Amino acid sequence: MTTTFQSRKAIRDYIAGLVTADGSWSNAYSGMPDFSVIAGQSPVCTVLSDGTSTEFSGIFNNPREHRFIVTNWVLYRRNADGWTYDEAEDLLDDLEYKFAQIIRDNASGGGVCDLLQFDSASSQIDRARTETGDIYITESRLVIATLNNGAV
Repeated sequence: MTTTFQSRKAIRDYIAGLVTADGSWSNAYSGMPDFSVIAGQSPVCTVLSDGTSTEFSGIFNNPREHRFIVTNWVLYRRNADGWTYDEAEDLLDDLEYKFAQIIRDNASGGGVCDLLQFDSASSQIDRARTETGDIYITESRLVIATLNNGAV
């Protein structure tokens, strides 16, 4: 099967929908909401567009790759209370494993792309403090959606 002319937004929505359907996250966002929207929610997943590359190999066969940054957000501390860093890190580890399973189980792209896969073997772990004082541990993975016959 060759999927054609899918926008990054359609694929971003598809990935967020897969995460939502899993039920392990309190919410998944296609795009980055204002921090006031996610304040206190945990765990949360965001799916952001990260550009497109196109291989011009022929007039009717132009494979494209849409790239995405998928980030898991786990609340470590809200103001002065919360759970331990180890508990938050354990949950982040569990979510990374579940997200890897989601990508593996949906590698065929579900009709919005021809191949869904990780862009690299490594992820990036960081900390983020919101304006509301929440501290999150975050883990970001790069995901590629390949369309074998072009994309918008």
